[in-house]
Amino acid sequence: NIAAMATPVLAWWMGWKSLWRYLWGWLRAVGLAGLRQRAACVPVRVKHGAAVTAEILLIESVKHKGVFVFPGGGVEANESTAAAAKREALEEAGIIGTLGECLDEYDDDKSKTRTTTFIMYVEDELEVWDEASKRSRCWFTLDDVDRFLSTKAGHRHILASVQRRGLQAIIAGAPPKSGLY
Repeated sequence: NIAAMATPVLAWWMGWKSLWRYLWGWLRAVGLAGLRQRAACVPVRVKHGAAVTAEILLIESVKHKGVFVFPGGGVEANESTAAAAKREALEEAGIIGTLGECLDEYDDDKSKTRTTTFIMYVEDELEVWDEASKRSRCWFTLDDVDRFLSTKAGHRHILASVQRRGLQAIIAGAPPKSGLY
């Protein structure tokens, strides 16, 4: 019976995998391993009308209801930070778009991570997405982002980068007539 033979092998493999995760976490914690790579994006919706304006999409934190964050997460093996940012935006926010320039790279000594953040010009919002049942998404003006965004240092660092760059510069970098807006 193949299932009977596979069970001990799987248990052995899961034991080693858990041990490796523990050891790698410990090595990172004591500074003997590199920083864990993360990618995030600042989703922007450029609205063309009498005046060209922009809004920023935030997603609700899974752990802290009512607190909003930028979409982002870990970079998988053999994945670029740009590809990870697009994947995380799709999984967490249900959005598809074109990545603009790299906005910033931020090292977090506490969590031992390096986060690369991109501007994303949103082209489509899906009605159904992976984490739709876990979190909501909401469009904000830049002023409102400051009020509703998580106080965590990483999110505040990304917001400061957006503010330094300026919304008009971000709008100017948008692909011509991007999105459905």
